[in-house]
Amino acid sequence: MKKLLKILLMLLIGVVVLFFIYWGAAILKCEYLTCKYGKHFETGYKETNMIDSVGYFKVLDYSDTSARVYYVSTYKHIYKNKEITNRDGNIISFTKKDEQWVYKSWERFVWSSRKSIDDNDFIWPYIR
Repeated sequence: MKKLLKILLMLLIGVVVLFFIYWGAAILKCEYLTCKYGKHFETGYKETNMIDSVGYFKVLDYSDTSARVYYVSTYKHIYKNKEITNRDGNIISFTKKDEQWVYKSWERFVWSSRKSIDDNDFIWPYIR
């Protein structure tokens, strides 16, 4: 019985370690794509006409013809005579036309500092 428990514990530890390796690899891919191709998308959010300013962004996927970018937008508003800063996470798709990256679609809201926008308040890799 102790041997079975030990095997199950080792299996569980192995699964957890593999998950963190997989997650780490996904984050590294995202960081690499952002470092390599991010300059193409620094102001791409402006094409949506819905995001005023961005705190940061990450390139999630990139190919020669399309890209998906995760933007964290920041905006301020007045509520009960107080200035409030809110943040939203959004995924925007771009396509390449005539060697220029152009806005294709607003894929989805991921989250908001005010509340969850989507029941699936999650993207892969998990970045906030």
